[in-house]
Amino acid sequence: MCGICGWVGTGEIDRAILNKMTRALTHRGPDHQDTHVRGHVGLGHTRLSIIDLSPLGNQPMHSDDGAVSITYNGEFYDFENYRKELIAQGHTFRSHCDTEVIIHLYLRDGISFVDKLRGMFALAIWDSRSQELLLVRDRVGKKPLYYSHVGTDFVFASELKSLVCHPKVSRSIDANALDTYFRLGYIPKSDSIFSTVKKLEPGHYLRFRNGRIDVREYWSIPAASQELTDISWNDASATLSQLLSESVALRLVSDVPVGVLLSGGTDSSLVATLAARQSAERLKTFSIGFDEQRFNELPYARQIAKHIGSEHHEHIVRLDETELIASLAPYFDEPFADPSLLPTFMVSKMARQHVKVVLSGDGGDELFGGYNWYSWVIRHQRFAIIPRLFRQLVAKAASLSVHSYPGQHFLASLALNEFECFLERTSVFYDGDIDQVLASDARAQAMDRYEEHYRSSGSDTLSRLSRTDFNYYLPDDILTKVDRASMAVSLEARVPLLDQRLCEFAFKLPSKFKIANGQRKLLLRNVAKSILPANFDFDRKQGFVIPLKSWMAGKMGTQLADLLAADDYDGLLNKSGINKLLKAHRTGAKDHAMKLWSVLMFCHWKRAVDAM
Repeated sequence: MCGICGWVGTGEIDRAILNKMTRALTHRGPDHQDTHVRGHVGLGHTRLSIIDLSPLGNQPMHSDDGAVSITYNGEFYDFENYRKELIAQGHTFRSHCDTEVIIHLYLRDGISFVDKLRGMFALAIWDSRSQELLLVRDRVGKKPLYYSHVGTDFVFASELKSLVCHPKVSRSIDANALDTYFRLGYIPKSDSIFSTVKKLEPGHYLRFRNGRIDVREYWSIPAASQELTDISWNDASATLSQLLSESVALRLVSDVPVGVLLSGGTDSSLVATLAARQSAERLKTFSIGFDEQRFNELPYARQIAKHIGSEHHEHIVRLDETELIASLAPYFDEPFADPSLLPTFMVSKMARQHVKVVLSGDGGDELFGGYNWYSWVIRHQRFAIIPRLFRQLVAKAASLSVHSYPGQHFLASLALNEFECFLERTSVFYDGDIDQVLASDARAQAMDRYEEHYRSSGSDTLSRLSRTDFNYYLPDDILTKVDRASMAVSLEARVPLLDQRLCEFAFKLPSKFKIANGQRKLLLRNVAKSILPANFDFDRKQGFVIPLKSWMAGKMGTQLADLLAADDYDGLLNKSGINKLLKAHRTGAKDHAMKLWSVLMFCHWKRAVDAM
């Protein structure tokens, strides 16, 4: 796993700037750092050595005749099969790394080489023969790739902190992106927090030639019309079991030790158990806990560690460690409000003391219907047959009640349509309260696209929910968190449940195989039952969750108040509204923990950017 950057201009490349861009990515690849400059093109690379640890695997790497150069971040898991195929066709290799195989596949197949890549990647290829730069990002969005076309220069990098080292890349904040951040807690799709910077979306490639950008999609999940309507439960279970085992086995390919981040939930427990079965050495597992027992998942992780006989490591996150949050903000490049970034960073930091590669259990919820809001929205839609006027009256009565009672929130939501219900359950600030945090309120265009995507993405409620989360929440929240938190400590994180074949199979399955009668992840549970302990609790769902409510009412709330008092944040924030939220939260009048956390993370991010 590595960091990449580069620059195509019209004049000689300034090596000092390219070197600065490359050094900004050292945490992603501390084992080796190099740049390549030829006239108006420069490439940079920082290496975390995983496959072929010798200098022969260093990058930027070039074809035998020097015409094609690559800087590559990622893992191509089944590269050995293609290496053998290429050798049989007369190709010769200097190294045993996957990077060199990609160069030869590109020379043989052109852009269709990307169809062979099974793994995670963000890469750039400069072809001096056609004077063309090619950027490619993996299918699901496991690895990041930013770019900016400013004047006559085209600049790209794994992270924004590298990109903004180029003097032409502006740090002016995009107001629409900021609005989207406070609504969703992250900035999705091609937008970035800076107005002159874009993200290459998952499953896309970009060509830059003669000053023109051409972006195209090369992969997407199967359309709803491709559903396997005739597949039997037993056949689906057998296929899923085989795909899971194959995916985990591929991600154990490494020349350095591999461990597993183990939360004790279904997904990570399944991955850990399959990895332990197939690993040639005793597996190492890593878990995080908290002082507050309600958030402490360690007993469940220990159960699995004992079941598989792993070498298990644990760490308790304490409130005094929340001071780390300010230092984490720069690694995320953009404002980022997922609270689990802290435990993900802490477990990654602990794991890095023992291994260089870990597997995680992310992706199972999007693929197999695991999120609690899926059940909520599906149940909500059963009431859609009731006349809307009656639902509105019930909702108004519930919202006006001065006494809280079980089910009040659900009744108050009955006036919402399906998308509004989904948004109300998953957003940080909703349409009616965004002015509590922002000095100006203008619904971002990205939110209109978000709604359009939702409404057109599936034939039933679960399909719309899971496909929207797969294309938005998964790459721009979950995978962003995993990438930045792990790479901050130079740790490679692999995600077996998001193998492309698993994704394609999962999105062809009927919804009834995923959620029914209030039970979620039905098919995945069925497979897991055959290998997890008999007393495993499938109904428990928490993961790496922090005690946010109490933390924001105490020390972290004080931290936020101090940050608001010390800076005007370019007049972007409604300080009066935020202080009212903070006061209400601290007095217990209402839980505003997530809203306040999103403001806290923005403040830390803004101060970090201003200090660059």
